Amino acid sequence: EDTVQIHIAIKHDLSASSELREVLARVSDPKHQSYGKYLSIEEIGDIIRPPAPRLDAVLDWLETNQLTGQVNAYGDFVTVRGSASSLNKLFDTKLALWAWQTDDADHDQVR
Repeated sequence: EDTVQIHIAIKHDLSASSELREVLARVSDPKHQSYGKYLSIEEIGDIIRPPAPRLDAVLDWLETNQLTGQVNAYGDFVTVRGSASSLNKLFDTKLALWAWQTDDADHDQVR
């Protein structure tokens, strides 16, 4: 059976998104004292990382359904690999392979 990879987005807090926009505006404004003091990847992650209970709920849900996920550096996306049948059951859907050709290549994508 085919293995399918999906990505689950974990919702950011609105306050975190607003804070990041404010920080980016300050470091980009030549008139601001923080101008040019760009954030590291870790600092950005500290601002936008969703609350741990939100991510834990998704990981627990996956585990309950005999799946595991790989969490990205910011904790806001979980990549899940599983059989098409297990993901069909999990999401109460029917995944299908969509295939098409262009002049230079054949393509396929699960939808």
